[in-house]
Amino acid sequence: MADQPALRRTYPFDHDRAIGGLRNRAFRTFEIAGHRVELAAEPLLRRTDGGLEQPIRVRSAVRVSRIVIKLPDGTTRELAGEDAAGDLRFFLPATEQAVSILVAFPDLGEDAVDFEVRPVRPWNISLVHHSHFDIGYTDLQGRVITEQLAYLDDALRLAEADAGDGPSAFRWSVESIWVLREWIGRRRPETVERFMTQVRAGAIEIAALPFNMHTETCSTEELHGLLRYACEISQRYGLNLPVAYQTDVPGCVAGTVDALADAGVKYLAVAHNWAGRSVPYLGDGEKLPRLFRWASPAGNSVLVWMTTTAEGMAYQEAANLGFADSVDHVDDLLPLYLLNEETLPFPYDENVFGFALGNRDFDRDPYPWNELHLRVMGRVGDNCPPNRRLSEIVAAWNERWEYPKLEITRTQDFFEQVEAAHADEIETFTGDWNDWWADGIGSAARHLQMNRGAQAALSQAASVDAMLGDDGVPGFTERIDAAWESVELFDEHTWGAANPWTSGDIAFSTGSDQWHWKAEKAIRAEQESWLLTQEVLRAYAERNGGAGDASIWVVNTAGYARGGVVSAFLPESLVHTTASVRLIDSVTGAELAFAERNQTNPVHRDAGRFLDVLIDPVPAFGSRRVDVVVTDARGRAASPEGTIVHPRALEPVWHLSNGVLYVAVDPWTGAIASIRNLTTGAELVNQGSAFGFNAYVHDRLAPRGEFNHLSGFVADSGPDLVLLADRATPTHVAFEDAGSDVLGSWLRYRTFGVGVESIVTTLRLASGADFVDITNRVAKTYTADKESGFFAFPFALEQPTVRFEVSGSVAGTDIPVVPGGADYLHTVRDWVVLHAGARAATLVTQDAPLIQVGDIALPFAPFPGTLRTPEPGTVFSWIHNNIWDTNFPSGQAFDTVFRYRVRGFAAADAETAGVESADLALDLVRPLLAVAADPSGVGGDAASLLELDDRRIRLLGVTRTARGTVLVRLQSLAEAEVTVGITAGADIGGAWSASLVGARRGPVDFEGRRVSIQVPRFGSAAVELKLT
Repeated sequence: MADQPALRRTYPFDHDRAIGGLRNRAFRTFEIAGHRVELAAEPLLRRTDGGLEQPIRVRSAVRVSRIVIKLPDGTTRELAGEDAAGDLRFFLPATEQAVSILVAFPDLGEDAVDFEVRPVRPWNISLVHHSHFDIGYTDLQGRVITEQLAYLDDALRLAEADAGDGPSAFRWSVESIWVLREWIGRRRPETVERFMTQVRAGAIEIAALPFNMHTETCSTEELHGLLRYACEISQRYGLNLPVAYQTDVPGCVAGTVDALADAGVKYLAVAHNWAGRSVPYLGDGEKLPRLFRWASPAGNSVLVWMTTTAEGMAYQEAANLGFADSVDHVDDLLPLYLLNEETLPFPYDENVFGFALGNRDFDRDPYPWNELHLRVMGRVGDNCPPNRRLSEIVAAWNERWEYPKLEITRTQDFFEQVEAAHADEIETFTGDWNDWWADGIGSAARHLQMNRGAQAALSQAASVDAMLGDDGVPGFTERIDAAWESVELFDEHTWGAANPWTSGDIAFSTGSDQWHWKAEKAIRAEQESWLLTQEVLRAYAERNGGAGDASIWVVNTAGYARGGVVSAFLPESLVHTTASVRLIDSVTGAELAFAERNQTNPVHRDAGRFLDVLIDPVPAFGSRRVDVVVTDARGRAASPEGTIVHPRALEPVWHLSNGVLYVAVDPWTGAIASIRNLTTGAELVNQGSAFGFNAYVHDRLAPRGEFNHLSGFVADSGPDLVLLADRATPTHVAFEDAGSDVLGSWLRYRTFGVGVESIVTTLRLASGADFVDITNRVAKTYTADKESGFFAFPFALEQPTVRFEVSGSVAGTDIPVVPGGADYLHTVRDWVVLHAGARAATLVTQDAPLIQVGDIALPFAPFPGTLRTPEPGTVFSWIHNNIWDTNFPSGQAFDTVFRYRVRGFAAADAETAGVESADLALDLVRPLLAVAADPSGVGGDAASLLELDDRRIRLLGVTRTARGTVLVRLQSLAEAEVTVGITAGADIGGAWSASLVGARRGPVDFEGRRVSIQVPRFGSAAVELKLT
């Protein structure tokens, strides 16, 4: 039986076909006496007794043993062939200028062809040996991590055994500093010191980032916090770590540049795996050079190198050329690869892995320089070990050839070389570099939501801990660091096995166990965020005490005073659930309006009730006390579980109004038909849209699921959109409830339709508010059939400027971007704002970060729009999908909420609109916190510990340091650099500029309780303060 079925084509992106394409593009084809003969002027030089020679490589189905060449000066030479991987090489004297020669083939007759021979470029190729770190994918995560630690043992052993400094000496680059940190913790100190000796000697390089990240899923603090591992290791061992890697993921948020620069990283080596789901070459990305300077809007920059095989083979470029195999394999393929680099836009054709849409004509210059960087995996694959053959290959090659010269180097060495050689030629590109793989994060909507919630909660918990100072709970720093590590491990780019639908116990088929491991990170992050928040709030209550029958401390972690509705849990152990109460503002003595809510799952959670309290502004980064007074010990008709019955509406109600806004729902579709400002008459909803406002849109897609990489193999350029099998919106609607209290009114209804069991929508309109809160509880069952789900928000704005917050920065249609980023989708932190003329509309999305604006793209290359008429004012919140067939879950089931807030308002410019949007998001995403306190004495009624004097600057968070100081982290929404003043609640005894991970820099001037710090445009900054 044959090893392979008798098929013409067995698998897209076949390696042999890819190499075949490389060969075909390198050779010129001629017909000689009816025979096909192909020639390639390989860029090789060898030194002989007669001088330097360069070859012409010939391949032919008919044996050609000799050729005769006629040089421009009229002289002729007969050359004998030498074997070259089944072809023949014919060597002629090296030329110093391009010449046209005549080549005849005596074995085939007298015909001759014109063929150009050019001077051989003096290639200097830096080979960087490392292992691409997927946490999973190729095997169980625990096995992958165990093997990665073993690779460091191997690297140390090989580096010590080969202590030379020649081109073939062993070198190893540690792609993930997290792996190194794990290794350090699990090896003897003497072994670690031996390793660091090799690092200092230049034999081993440590890259600064811990993981290859979906940076768009990170919060700003998380993004910068990724560099804390590098800071710790560099400080402990006295190292300089100027290089970072980003491998696989085709894109990074603009804030990545600021985070790297903030940690002293100068160089970023990226290897974009297109996986058939990235088409940067369809736009301006085809002209993005391999070496360029990437600048953030804040003005920071890093020098970037993109892997040379830009079709998407990424980090496999050298292994595919034989560097994991033998010098003869390299001798066969490397010259052809280099020839194509010199003469073609891309070296491979459409058969290479990751290159979608077939062969195309490109308007791109060939690679211009002599210096080249190739990543070398020990095997053709991910998570590969070091390969000692590489040194043998390099030594043998350099003995064989004068040029190209091969050298095993560190990435740092290569960057320093090309930066010195081409400093004046390097182009700069500014802005966001949008990730093509971001769509994959919609494959785990519930766990993504959990992790996003943990990001915000951990930041707030750290800020409350900083307020406590020395009164905090011991061990908090260690616990929150571990919680952040769980957040990071979820945001790391490997979200599943190669075959995620499988349930095996080894290799690519460990899908079920790999997802359990991954999901646990988000679950643990959420759990720890709850525990740490509880921990610091209890400590805050115990330190400050209470009055009356009980008190509630309301804590504000923002940098400016803010009020509004705060949710406080009042335990039955403090005030019985049968007691009716009044709430008194301890500052003004005024009675406060509040509404009561029952405990969720009351039989199995702490006994008590929730009080939603309307409170006056709480001081900036401070607190305000509310006292609880029992008015009647038996005045509340509570059940034994502490719950009360809320009245339900007897008749359907399909509108809300609070005197500021009028909101109407279409009872036939469940969409919001109108949001009208009663003062200005302005309508927020585009009533001519193809979709209702907050309408659920379900796309059923034609490709089958659970077939490895299928979504990267198929394409649909339109106009027929054959891969869009069906699009549906809800089919019927059922009213559920409506009501009002002192805080506002609400309306709840259930919709049914394709792709979901049901959606329960709750609209809430707060008293006097000019915004609407929307909660959609979506229940869906698992399916491996391809699908996408959206909520549509058609705003009544024409041709708006669109801006949105990304991790660490701001992006938008009027802000430059790096060419070639994904343009059909975006990943926002919390808000997106549309601005046109003097009007703006904001959508705050708490749980689902993926958006598309103006159209819904078909999620297969080349990602064409699907609407007959695009709607520039419509934002589509992409809540879930299962498009990928590898690395991400193949399907998902959930019953969870997606929370939004929408507002229309006047704004003079886009900057103002962005600041207003951030305000709107803050109260939803990082709300006021509250904790009940025993009546055990009072430590004050209101206090501010820090206050900023410019609303365009956001207080990201405050943390305590080991030096007894606090680190204040800031982020700017301003279009220009801002000097922000910070007023402390105590005298300042010292101030220093710092990185966001706490590396102290120079001193900063201060006076009394005030210090000023410059925050760059759309960037971040930090200051360390000693408060007395």
